[in-house]
Amino acid sequence: MRHGNILIWSLFCALCLLTRVATAQAFDVLDASTRLADDVYLLSAKAKLHLSAESVEALENGVPLTINVEIEVLQQRKLLWPRRMARVNARYQLKLHALSKQYLLRNLNTGVTTGFRRLVDALEALGNLQDFPLVDRALLETERRYLGRLRLRLDIAALPAPLRLVAYLSPAWRMKSSWHQWDLQTP
Repeated sequence: MRHGNILIWSLFCALCLLTRVATAQAFDVLDASTRLADDVYLLSAKAKLHLSAESVEALENGVPLTINVEIEVLQQRKLLWPRRMARVNARYQLKLHALSKQYLLRNLNTGVTTGFRRLVDALEALGNLQDFPLVDRALLETERRYLGRLRLRLDIAALPAPLRLVAYLSPAWRMKSSWHQWDLQTP
């Protein structure tokens, strides 16, 4: 009985380790910063995105993947938790066009679609946000401290119904970054 408990415990630990390895570093925000232009804070950010083998296989078999870029502006307060001042959710859909064999990256907020010959190029473009309009200067009080934060995640709920249950149960589909924070400078 003791050996059975050790075996079960070892298998449990190995499963936990594999789960952490499968989800670790799938998406990683490397850098983010904002600048003020025409009274609007513009965000530039750099992220690395790595898809799991299961998601690449689904993509190559015609399943579109939706990736959410979640951005928040928080006001720091001394005695209370930060107050959310703004929240933006940019959604992107990545799919493989069957005839042209191009990877199409569509900004679901604007409708703009860009084609790429290689998946790595599409993921690099997705991880490169340049001058993304974040928040109007008038919404932020001067002489207050604000933080911006950003994360990326695969939207499992946007997958086709037959694949959704598998994705919810499999750690290979839980691709997301941790929150990346930076100081938002106000004049």
